[in-house]
Amino acid sequence: MKKILLIIIPVFLIIFGTSLYFYWDFALKTAHPNDANTLTVDVEPGMSLYALKTELVKKEVKIPSIPFKIWNRITGADSKLHVGEFEISLNNSSALEILNTILSSQPKGHKITIREGITIWDIEKIFTAPPLNVEKDVFHSWIRAPHRLKRMGI
Repeated sequence: MKKILLIIIPVFLIIFGTSLYFYWDFALKTAHPNDANTLTVDVEPGMSLYALKTELVKKEVKIPSIPFKIWNRITGADSKLHVGEFEISLNNSSALEILNTILSSQPKGHKITIREGITIWDIEKIFTAPPLNVEKDVFHSWIRAPHRLKRMGI
């Protein structure tokens, strides 16, 4: 019985310590080392949470893999991801806070003024140019969807 306890207790302590480290690394530790105050993240249609993680890592946000996978499985965050451009305030944010901000906030809106008499091809140029960068196929699917046109009053 003592031999079993001598094996189980250290294993339990190692697992518990590792879990605490992962929690600290993912939920408490500052994820972005630079002095930047804001971070702009672009979530494209069909983008998975793992692709978003890769995009954030490219922007020097430290997101540890194992806690990220566990968090994604537990919360089902992949299904909560919204398409759009998000501007995140960093202020010593952890990886968990950054990801939760992206999942819970609304995408940044862009105001577009289309003057009267402009053609659909000119409107396409506006949408496919920066900062919107909408693909032509996506734009054409928007203008050909009758329910969208009805909602816009066209």
